[in-house]
Amino acid sequence: MQTLVRNIQLNFAASEKKLTVGNLNLQKNYINILEIAHFEERGCLFTKQHTSMQTQFDLTGAEDCQLISFDDDFNFKTVQYYRNHQNAPFSFAITASYVLILPDTHSLPIQSTKSFELLEFPPIRGAQHIFATDAEKVEILAGNPHRFYVSEYGVWTLPSSDRLSILSKIYKKAQQQQNEILCKRIEQVIQQLKSLPEYK
Repeated sequence: MQTLVRNIQLNFAASEKKLTVGNLNLQKNYINILEIAHFEERGCLFTKQHTSMQTQFDLTGAEDCQLISFDDDFNFKTVQYYRNHQNAPFSFAITASYVLILPDTHSLPIQSTKSFELLEFPPIRGAQHIFATDAEKVEILAGNPHRFYVSEYGVWTLPSSDRLSILSKIYKKAQQQQNEILCKRIEQVIQQLKSLPEYK
């Protein structure tokens, strides 16, 4: 089973930075970045496993970001920048084995990147909850697990009104995105949970 997140270290000319990022093995030569929107804030590491020469990264509608390419030995190759121009269609074709996409916050000295390393930190408890998509979180909450993790620092919520608040936030976001299917599902889950004693 694929690891959902990776702990990595970015090595720069005069410093380094440890990060926990999303992790995705590319079995096909096309990826729509909006599919990993839940990793937008922390970034995502893509590992090329298909046999095509290039991977097409479709960035249409994505937030501003930077795509950092590395070779088979994790050494830096190049960095490309994407700017959202009113959701106009746009993509990059990249040949690198590893591509790290990070939000373009200007907080890291990306131009002086040398390499990156995969770190073996202890696994994050509740990673399947914390790093799930909104739709996946709704289904997890529908199952009413004893613990629902909300932070990579081990924070969780028990069955209570706190979970209804989480669902309400996801609902508002789904409304903004005009995702009627997800909105309807959230309404069903909220009603289902409200019928349980611990949510009264």
